[in-house]
Amino acid sequence: LDQSMLATRVGGHVALLGVLAGVAGPVQTALLFSKNLKVQGLTVGSRAMQLDLIAAIEANGIRPVISDTFALPNLADAFRHQIANRHFGKIAVEIG
Repeated sequence: LDQSMLATRVGGHVALLGVLAGVAGPVQTALLFSKNLKVQGLTVGSRAMQLDLIAAIEANGIRPVISDTFALPNLADAFRHQIANRHFGKIAVEIG
């Protein structure tokens, strides 16, 4: 957590995914406040829950919404498109 907070810009956001080092630990509150950071904890569920989700997605034919597709040589255009917030859904990059 310390490394993440140090690397994050002032006013930035640190996301904690899952629990790898136990449920308790030290937090440098001075660093947290001085950089005006937002820390958000997220749980991701168990492996069994993930397998159930995958089965439900496959059984119901759920597919992601592909907004736009870019060829790999145009990757910079894809990033510009995302930054401009002109997409709805996923931005796909064709490789090969």
